[in-house]
Amino acid sequence: MAAHTIAVEGMTCRNCEVLVSEELEALPGVTMVAVDLAAGTVTVEAEETLAELHAAIELAGYGVTRAGESGHARAGGDGIPSGPE
Repeated sequence: MAAHTIAVEGMTCRNCEVLVSEELEALPGVTMVAVDLAAGTVTVEAEETLAELHAAIELAGYGVTRAGESGHARAGGDGIPSGPE
């Protein structure tokens, strides 16, 4: 399981936040989605690849800024990163 923070382009309102969340939550390996509208980011814990997460965000109608991403693997759900941030 990995946690990724992705910069999302074009989110301007609560409805945008809901659309991005719903599209990501529809993926079978996603266990957590947290959208930060003010920062323009979404943090996702998922088994999916970044490419799959990007595709879901783009399907919702928003852009992805790949330079603003960070990610790290999480070990066994204990919340302790097992890789670099």
